[in-house]
Amino acid sequence: MTSVLRRLRICVIGLGEMGIIHARNLVKFPGVELSLACNRKEILQNLGQELRAARTFQNYEEAITDKEIEAVVLATKPRDHAKQVALAAKHGKAIFCEKPLGYSTDAFADLEETVQSAGVKCMIGFQRRFDPCYRGAWEQTRRSAMGKSLVLKCTSGDPDFPDKYQRDLGFNSTLLDLAVHDIDLARWLLRSEVIRVFASCDALVYPHLKDMGESDTALCILEMESGARCFMHLSRSLRYGYNVTSELVSADGTIQIGEVKETPMVTLKAGRASTDICPSFSQRFRIAFRDEMQAFVDLLRGEQVGHFANIHDAIEATRVAETLVQSWRTGMPARVIRPSKKETQDVSKEAS
Repeated sequence: MTSVLRRLRICVIGLGEMGIIHARNLVKFPGVELSLACNRKEILQNLGQELRAARTFQNYEEAITDKEIEAVVLATKPRDHAKQVALAAKHGKAIFCEKPLGYSTDAFADLEETVQSAGVKCMIGFQRRFDPCYRGAWEQTRRSAMGKSLVLKCTSGDPDFPDKYQRDLGFNSTLLDLAVHDIDLARWLLRSEVIRVFASCDALVYPHLKDMGESDTALCILEMESGARCFMHLSRSLRYGYNVTSELVSADGTIQIGEVKETPMVTLKAGRASTDICPSFSQRFRIAFRDEMQAFVDLLRGEQVGHFANIHDAIEATRVAETLVQSWRTGMPARVIRPSKKETQDVSKEAS
């Protein structure tokens, strides 16, 4: 006998590139009743018709506070994430929030306590945790198949830095928006906290970014509590295509994770070999984006879900990224400073 799935009323809030990806994945899952929220009327109408959305909202707050909505997927601007997470938690909504949680830990000093006190489920969109290659590497580290983890080397790069992404500049988005992926990856794969960092950044391809407090190239080092190191190469100017690859060096071997090729095919002709390069993040992580939304749905249904990043992971990623910015500005290594439990409790009391 086939059991009937309980209907889940989920609203995707924000219909930029990520919001549309999540909405198109969610609508494929049985038992999901999809609603959409966007302040751009034409996009809202078109996508609403395409996906046969149950309801549409032009006001984000109205969608978050609506009594019929059980869960929200926040794909809005990062500067709005913290206040929207807090509002959703206050109204008892389960939350999926895109990364980063914000650009300053000052903006969400008491947010972890707010989410925990509300007792709501909260997942953050660090999708690499759901990529088959990265999950395979994590599983090998869990089984200690490669011995002690020593060095994690990461490359994260886009083919260019389009004007549409040059928004909210002046805070080094290469560190605060892009590096958070690799920071979370390091904490997850190496199973250790970051204690000290160093960052060197420059605007080599887009020189005008330098005057805006931005960069298109960055090299970073993370020193982990375990003694392991993570080396990060971040780029907004990999002309050949999209590249997110890593190498985990351990005492008994090395795991190479991901590849730049879009397909396993290589064409050999007239003394040359060629292959197709993955063009974009949406293509590279299409399986991960699908699987993380499936995990969110499973979480809402009360199933056990592993690997996902929670609110604490998101705060830590931004905390370390902030410290990288500090290092970049001073040209010196910087230690990651975490509030004591007493300070955290004092902040929570003030907020209440």
